[in-house]
Amino acid sequence: MAYGKTIELFLVNGTADSLTIAELSNWNGKAIKIPRIELSSCYREDITQAGVYFLFCKEDDGTDSVYIGEAENVKEHLESYCSRG
Repeated sequence: MAYGKTIELFLVNGTADSLTIAELSNWNGKAIKIPRIELSSCYREDITQAGVYFLFCKEDDGTDSVYIGEAENVKEHLESYCSRG
């Protein structure tokens, strides 16, 4: 028997193309979508905690790629990664 779940999306800045926080009912984790240009100015505590990340990018040949990883401090790790390239 399948049970329904609720996903709650919070559009932090009021638009879907900006910082978005997703929460799934009966799960204590969060999914966070943040544009690269907003990363350094975001001071939300939940992105400075341990977690997994999906880093979407376009390769030199125009293809889309995603890098998946984990970090003790997601924001710090992504800022370090993004400053390298």
